[in-house]
Amino acid sequence: MKSGETERLLSAWYDHAEELLNITGAFAGHQITAPDTPHDREVAKVIVFKFAQAVRTFRSVIMLAKSGDGTNSLILMRALFESLVDVAYLIKNPEDVWRYLEEAADLELKLRRTHDQYGPPAKQGSAQKRPSAADLWERFSQLAEDHSSCKSWRRLSLRSRSEKSGYPDIVALYKLVYPTASAYVHGASGILLDHIRGLGGADNEFR
Repeated sequence: MKSGETERLLSAWYDHAEELLNITGAFAGHQITAPDTPHDREVAKVIVFKFAQAVRTFRSVIMLAKSGDGTNSLILMRALFESLVDVAYLIKNPEDVWRYLEEAADLELKLRRTHDQYGPPAKQGSAQKRPSAADLWERFSQLAEDHSSCKSWRRLSLRSRSEKSGYPDIVALYKLVYPTASAYVHGASGILLDHIRGLGGADNEFR
């Protein structure tokens, strides 16, 4: 990076970090309605996990920004924002936690099947002390059918979850940050165009 770019990048990320912290601060004092229901208890578990995960991710974002690695810090900020949206959505729509957990169990089940097919053989004689991913998927799917308002977590887009979270600041951040961060993840971003411009200059003709 050119001299001074690292400092500007770090300053910009601190600005976004402050916005994220202000949004999370808005959760203070909030309670999930009907806290005695099973889905509210599961939401509480998800929120605890998500916030712990967000703290670790945010530390990595700052480290990358300080080192001048803006591309990868932006990719991690995308993951951090997705966690924030999930937390906000589930607080507002706790009954949909079963679809969220159904999706998690389905993913683990697919990973397990892939490991069984391509990975090393499983150790023989190991006791199964916890429910399998298949058992959890079946349990969460039934609970989702009985209680959840959405038909599939996978089909519930991040934009929809942002809009249904009830937090206008989250919607604004989605429109401001997420498209750019997603472009970096998928490679169709300004950094690629800057690289191409740098190869031939502003007047480079593509033939």
